[in-house]
Amino acid sequence: GTVKPVSNAISKYYASTYTDIGRSVVRFICDNGKWRIATDFEKDTYERKCSASEEGSVLSGRINYTTKYYCMSDSWVDIMDWSWDIPKSARLNPNVRYDSIVDARDGRTYKTIKIGSQTWMAENLNYADTTETFKINSKCLYDKDEDCEIAGRQYSWSAVIDSVNLESDSIASQLCGDGKTCSLSTDVAGICPEGWRVPSKADWETLIAAAGGKQYAGERLMSKNGWSHYTYGTDWYGFSGFSAGSQFAYFASSTEYDGTTAYCLKLGKEYNHFAYMDKCLKNGRLPIRCVKD
Repeated sequence: GTVKPVSNAISKYYASTYTDIGRSVVRFICDNGKWRIATDFEKDTYERKCSASEEGSVLSGRINYTTKYYCMSDSWVDIMDWSWDIPKSARLNPNVRYDSIVDARDGRTYKTIKIGSQTWMAENLNYADTTETFKINSKCLYDKDEDCEIAGRQYSWSAVIDSVNLESDSIASQLCGDGKTCSLSTDVAGICPEGWRVPSKADWETLIAAAGGKQYAGERLMSKNGWSHYTYGTDWYGFSGFSAGSQFAYFASSTEYDGTTAYCLKLGKEYNHFAYMDKCLKNGRLPIRCVKD
């Protein structure tokens, strides 16, 4: 506190001085000509400017290296916890080179990534049919259309497998959905774009194995941010699975277990990270990650 502040200065950056109080290092910032104690956020982004030309870039914390900050509207924002104001691009791994596809049905572009022998969408599907049946069986999280642009749509199992199309098949019509069982092939296109399919239980198990098995796959498939705090993963491959702010994430599969449930992938962290096949209600709503045929 011995350095004279700059008169009328407005600064977002640290003063070059600090003092010890007990065992703690206290850092100060010059704000409107007066020194004040810097916040944790200011300390972690010390001396790093975020200009409009840098918008969309990601910064690691100066002190807490695992903390990430996103440049948005010329200021840094903490992206470790969930916020609907942060675009989905901030949830991807900036150190991974992605490919992409275009869904011919609506022109949407999705990042893709190859893991082992499979190629996966690195984003949740956001396709909406125009039929009333489909609208009933899919929705945006919290029923806000803008949320679908970030987290994709949530689909019931009947929408996942496109049960309307299965029922109208003139050769092998099937009535599938909640409360019913049906006989599906291993590869189900479902609601995915042409050339892609809804992952089966076997597809998810192949991914888990390729990512190191149950012991390591959870951490390696989970995004580095976008979970409840301290739950995030390392996102080794760029799969970038996120939970939209909760502790667990579920992803749909085309494989049913019985009349009311179907298999789903569960990602998350309790004492340790995990990735395993669980059973989810068919009348619930889950995101989809399509896998290439």
